[in-house]
Amino acid sequence: MSGITHRHPAVLANMATTLDNISGGARSSASARRGNALEHNAYGIDLGTPAERSTASRKPRKIIRQLVDGSASTFSGKYYELVNAEVLVRPVQKRLPILIGGGGEQRTLRTTARYADMWHAFENPEVMTHKLEVLRKHCVDVGRDPSEIEPIGGGWVVIRDDPDKAKAHLQRVAEHHGMSAPPSAIVGGPDMVAEKIAEFARVGVKGFIVRFAEPFDAESIERLATDVRPRLKEILAETPASVSR
Repeated sequence: MSGITHRHPAVLANMATTLDNISGGARSSASARRGNALEHNAYGIDLGTPAERSTASRKPRKIIRQLVDGSASTFSGKYYELVNAEVLVRPVQKRLPILIGGGGEQRTLRTTARYADMWHAFENPEVMTHKLEVLRKHCVDVGRDPSEIEPIGGGWVVIRDDPDKAKAHLQRVAEHHGMSAPPSAIVGGPDMVAEKIAEFARVGVKGFIVRFAEPFDAESIERLATDVRPRLKEILAETPASVSR
């Protein structure tokens, strides 16, 4: 995964198809997400305003889709120039998935409806419910089946039996990165965390990306695999199919 603010879309398309071949067709994607300001400042890359990023990112998504699908792309614009550009390394997967991140309802979600195979946002289940409804409407407008796009949620997760220890870890993260306040997170023991993540599945979300940052939380990473994942599978197995959209 990489953001289109980091690399030229043709470079990103080549990276994605190469990774797809190296992994033997494992679930890799050409990511059209936008990075955060902290990251871009550290790299010396101009992130631009939200409006500038939205305007600049629409065409690259179309270019990436054309290139990974095997079509030549010619384009002349403010940010990119391509002349009969092609990706010569063909992906193993029949359709290499493109992930678009962001929740802008007028531009980002409409672009997602046109070109994406996966959509990702760091929002709570209530907001995700609303965004998914907006995305479905855009899909109808552009003639796309909404079920072709896999929604993915995410958020910070801290697994601790002692709430004070969880709070202390989030405070360390905030201090390390100069945050004005600790990040909002799903906090608790394995059962509580599994239940909170299951709430995303109940509104139609199909995957969940856990956020971590230095100093990395080795305890939560380990317990997600050993404790939370088995419990989450049990909860989802008990969830009526009718709750998923």
